[in-house]
Amino acid sequence: MSAETNNERAVNLATQAVEFVASGRAEDGYRALREAASLAPENPKVKAAFLKIQSDDSIHALQKLCTRFVLEHNEEAGKEALNYLNRSAQVPTNVATECLDLVVKAKKIKSKEIQDEMMAGLVRESMAAKSALAKLLLDGSTAAFEQVYDIGDKSANCIVEIVQQPSAWPKQSDREKVEADVFQLFLAKLLAVGHDDDGRALKGIARLLATDEGRLHPFIDEEIFDAILCSLDFREPAEVRSQATLVTAKYLELSGEKGQTYLVRFIPSRITKGHGEDLVLAFSAAAAVFPLVPTQAAALFLTEGFLPSLIPLLDKKDKSAKVEQAALNMLSAACLDSGCRAAIKKHCLPWLRLVMDKGKQDRPGLAAVVLTKVLDPTVRTKDTKGNDTQERTEVNELVPMFKKLLADPLQENKQSSIEGLAYASIQPSIKEDLIGDRLFLARLMDSLKASHRGATTIFGALTLIEHLTLYLPVLSEEQKKMDQLKAYANASKSEAKPDPLDEDSAVSRRCKVIVEAGAVTTFVAISDHLSPASTAVVANIMLSLTRTPALRGTVAQQGGARLLLTKYTAVTGV
Repeated sequence: MSAETNNERAVNLATQAVEFVASGRAEDGYRALREAASLAPENPKVKAAFLKIQSDDSIHALQKLCTRFVLEHNEEAGKEALNYLNRSAQVPTNVATECLDLVVKAKKIKSKEIQDEMMAGLVRESMAAKSALAKLLLDGSTAAFEQVYDIGDKSANCIVEIVQQPSAWPKQSDREKVEADVFQLFLAKLLAVGHDDDGRALKGIARLLATDEGRLHPFIDEEIFDAILCSLDFREPAEVRSQATLVTAKYLELSGEKGQTYLVRFIPSRITKGHGEDLVLAFSAAAAVFPLVPTQAAALFLTEGFLPSLIPLLDKKDKSAKVEQAALNMLSAACLDSGCRAAIKKHCLPWLRLVMDKGKQDRPGLAAVVLTKVLDPTVRTKDTKGNDTQERTEVNELVPMFKKLLADPLQENKQSSIEGLAYASIQPSIKEDLIGDRLFLARLMDSLKASHRGATTIFGALTLIEHLTLYLPVLSEEQKKMDQLKAYANASKSEAKPDPLDEDSAVSRRCKVIVEAGAVTTFVAISDHLSPASTAVVANIMLSLTRTPALRGTVAQQGGARLLLTKYTAVTGV
C-alpha cells in the first residue's frame, strides 16, 4: 500500500475514532485510533485526533496512560500506569481488556521493561485481562504466544499463569488444547537458538511440567532432551542452569525409563566424540544429574573403563581449561556415592594432585575439594586401614590452601574454598585449627554477608559453622555399647572413645568463639537470603550456641531470638 493511501486511510480512521468516542463507543474509537497510528503515526490529523480523545474526561485514567505509552512512546506515562497497577487499584473490565490489547500489540516500544511490567501488572490485577489473554491464545495460539513471549520474561510467565488457571477459560478442553500448544511453543523456542540465553523458555517448560498430569512430557523427544541437557553447561548463567536442572529432574521423574535411556546415551556419545565442546557438555550434564538420579548416574560413572579412559583424555595437552573444570565439577558431584569416591581415589589421585599444584584460576581449589572428599579419614574401609594417618595428614595440609583462597581478593568465587573447609572440618583437629584463627573467622563472616555469592556458597559456609559448633549426640547406655562393638569390629578399642576435641567442654568453647566472631548478627543480616535448607542449618547452629547458658543472653541481644521467631512464623504461618 502506498504512503498516500496509508495517509488517506489513517485520516478516515482518525475521524471515525473521534466520532466513536463522542457517541460513547470508546472501545471502537480506540481500536480505530490504534489502526490509524500504525498506518501513519506522524500524520497531523491522526495526532490531533489522539489529543482530542485524550482530553475526553470519560476515558479511564489507566487507559489514557497506556495509550500515551504505546502510541506516543511516553515512558513517564508508562511509569504512571505501573504505579496505578502497583497500588492494586480496581481496573474496570473494558479498560483492562483495552489496555491489554494495547500492550500486546504495541510495536517499536523503546522501553520493553516497562511494557513487560505493564503486561504482568494487568494480568495480576484484573480477571478481565486474564480472560482477554486466554481469548488471544485461543484464537491463535502461535501468533499470540510470539507477541507476548517477545515482550519479556514476566510476560512469558503470564502465558504460563493463564494456561494453568481454569477460571480464565470458557471450557476445560480449550485450556488443555492451548496448554499443549504453548508447551510445544516453549520447546520450539529452546531449540530455535540452540540454548536459552535468559532461561525464559526453560522457565516456562519447568512451570508447565511441574503441574503436568501426563499430557505434556511426551512432547519431549530425544532431540529436545539433548537441548535441555546442553543447558546444564557450567558456562551458562546460573538462572539458565537452575531452570534446566528443574526441567531435567521433573522430566526424569515423569518419563521413567525413557528419560534415563536418553540420559545414558547423551553422556557417553558426547565423550566418545572427544571434542572439547562435547566433553564440557557431557561432564556438565553428569555433574548436574548426580544429585537428581544418583543411582543411575553412579552406574554410568562406574561403567567398566569409564574412569581409566577419562584421565588419559584429560592429560592431553590440547584439552582446554574449561574441559578440565567441567571434569572437576563432575568428579566433585560423583563423590555423593561411596562407590564413585573409591573409584576416583583409585584412578584419579595423581591427576587431581597435578591440577592442584599446577592448575590455574578456580581449578586448584576444585581439585583440592575433590581430594578432601575422597581422602576423608573419618571413613574407614578395608582399603584405607593403615593409610588413615597419611590421608588425615594430606587433608590437614589442604586447609591452609583453602584459607588462602578464601582470603584472596582476586578469587571472586569462594565456593570451592568454603566447600573444601566444610568437608575438612569434620575432623576435630581441623575444627580447632579453624576456631583458633580469628582472621579466618572474620573472612568467613564477610563471605556470608556477601549474599550475592549465591545459595550454594551460603549453605557451605553455614555447614562449616555447624561442624564447628556441633555437639556429639547424647547416647543411651545401650547405644554406647553398640558403638563400642562397632569400633571393636572395625579397628581398635581406642577408637571406641570420642576425640577429646569433640567433648562438650571443647564444643562449648568453640561456640563462644563463634558468637564473639559475630555469627548471630551475620545470620540476622542474611536472613532474607536463606533457602529452606540454609534456614535449617542456622536453626541447628542456634540450638548448639544456646546450649551454653552463659551465651543465651548475648545470642538474644544480637537478634537471635527474633530471627528464630521470624523464621518459625514464615514456616508455620502461626
